[in-house]
Amino acid sequence: MKKTAIMTLLSTVLAFGGMSVYANHHEGGHAGKHETNADANKDGKVSFDEFKAARDSHMKAQFERKDSNKDGFIDETEKQAAKAKWKEHRANMKEKCAMHK
Repeated sequence: MKKTAIMTLLSTVLAFGGMSVYANHHEGGHAGKHETNADANKDGKVSFDEFKAARDSHMKAQFERKDSNKDGFIDETEKQAAKAKWKEHRANMKEKCAMHK
């Protein structure tokens, strides 16, 4: 019983710690940036069409980064390369966050 309680507590602490790293990385300094960039007509408001266009542009750029051979498809080799790059990025972000503690 004690072992189960300790494992549950440890899992919870690790889960919240990971969420904290993610939140700090994704919210620190970036809040509102994408919405501001989406305001194509610079009227101080973002319409759904502006929001969607900005999102579509972002998704296209992501796809193009992953499609390294530019054939219009993301094959298994490209998926693995993107996954490795993401793992390296996450490790760098964890290290960066750890230095700020």
